[in-house]
Amino acid sequence: MALEAEVRAKGASKLAGMQAELDQAQAWIEGVTGEPFAQPFAEELKDGSKLCNFINGIKAGSVKKVNSSKLAFKQMENITNFLKAAKGMGLGQNDVFDTIDLYESRDLTKVVMCLHSFGAIISVDASKYGFSGPFLETSVKIATQNKREYTQEQMAAQRAMAGTTAINAGSAGVMERSEVKKGGITFGNDNAGAGDAGLSAQTAGSAGIMERSEVKKGGITFGNDNAGDGDAGLSAQTAGSAGVMERMGVQKTGITFGNDQAGAGTADLTAQTAGSAGVMERSEVTSQGITFGNSAAGAGDAGMTAQTAGSAGVMERSETTKQGIAFGAAAGSS
Repeated sequence: MALEAEVRAKGASKLAGMQAELDQAQAWIEGVTGEPFAQPFAEELKDGSKLCNFINGIKAGSVKKVNSSKLAFKQMENITNFLKAAKGMGLGQNDVFDTIDLYESRDLTKVVMCLHSFGAIISVDASKYGFSGPFLETSVKIATQNKREYTQEQMAAQRAMAGTTAINAGSAGVMERSEVKKGGITFGNDNAGAGDAGLSAQTAGSAGIMERSEVKKGGITFGNDNAGDGDAGLSAQTAGSAGVMERMGVQKTGITFGNDQAGAGTADLTAQTAGSAGVMERSEVTSQGITFGNSAAGAGDAGMTAQTAGSAGVMERSETTKQGIAFGAAAGSS
């Protein structure tokens, strides 16, 4: 409620500054309807019936039915019908007030300004509706169309004079205008130019601050190109542990590795080759072979021994007869 009261107070303050415009609007409505106001401005127009009769006096039939009911929604319907008819006669949406601005007296300033805008339109278009007055005395001006027609000769002359003017010159003479360059597939190359290989602050980088090593590009021969011929001299890198520990020669193995390392050897008796000599007698080592038995047996002895005698003298030994193809014949002849 406090906010509404504040709004109404501000509206009343603004309306007080527009009393002259309010009196002019009231006088115009009274002149068109022929009925003087019997109440204050807001109360006289609240039910909307006087506004409907007013616009019907300018253009007959603008509002076909004017409600005389005391019901609020019927009275607000009259206001709405007036505004709809006024917009149909050319009143702009920005010049229209809201129904409650009048019905609840929320913003009577907008109501007064709406009537003045409508009065300015009627002053121009009265002849369309057969209206001969009275008219509203207002300072509001309505823009009207001012269509101009030019001949072909006038347009040709204008095109000939279409040189630099203050409008199309832009900032010429105020600031330098750089050339407009259009991009394309060769844009970068065209604008880069031939370039300059000289040393500049941009290309120098950290020159003079730190040493810049040569930039070397890699390739298939990169390692060989950068390694150089090398040096066979002894260095800390190649010496390894020289002077710290003795380094043995590196021997590579091969098919003759064992023979190469064993050397020619020696036939001298050593502790390794002597074995148990001097500890136990070593018998002659005889190699076995196909003649081993004969060789070991020796020439033999044809004399009778206990071994060869067998059962001689114990039992008679009969002659041993070997069987063969002539065995039967030999036995018969005897």
